[in-house]
Amino acid sequence: MSSLEHSPPETPSEWFTPTNTLAEIEEAPLGERATEEIPSRDRVIQQTMIKKTKPWCWCIAGVMMVMSILLIISMIAIVAIRPRTPRFDIQDASLHSSNLDLEIVARFLNRNKKMEVKLESGGLQLKFNNYVIAAQDIQPFSLTKSETRLEPIHLISLLPNVLPLKDEMDLQRQVVNNHIVYEVEGTFKVKSYFGFLHFSSTLVGIV
Repeated sequence: MSSLEHSPPETPSEWFTPTNTLAEIEEAPLGERATEEIPSRDRVIQQTMIKKTKPWCWCIAGVMMVMSILLIISMIAIVAIRPRTPRFDIQDASLHSSNLDLEIVARFLNRNKKMEVKLESGGLQLKFNNYVIAAQDIQPFSLTKSETRLEPIHLISLLPNVLPLKDEMDLQRQVVNNHIVYEVEGTFKVKSYFGFLHFSSTLVGIV
């Protein structure tokens, strides 16, 4: 009686998947796929800004930049140059008591050693007890660096009917005594020039 050898059935080859096939179907890591498929946040923001920025926005930005630069230059110039307003005083004065007109010689001094100045408009007023009794405008003129100028000015009387009765009597009494207490007030618009830069100011003085 012969024995039958029993050998296990061979396992079909399709039961096993080759290693290289697993490598082919294995999915890429999630992080790498996200990097390849989804743009970064910064890139999205940058693209959005480029798309939304209008030409006029760039123009406004350019104008603001230029204005900022000019402002900085002006501030540096002011600190370096230290512009000063001119000074004026009265060198001589004579009063015509008959009509209370005043002839004066005003001295104007440019205190800037690096800048020219121009008195563009303004004038002088003669005051008595805070009332204006005479006034005169002056013609514009310029002062070079550190220049002093003497300017004759005729203050024309605004009397009569300017002063209250009490102040008018007080003025007449001072005229008779040849001793009048008055004030000369000047107000001028001044421009100082340094190259292409200029600075505006107001000169006010009381003598």
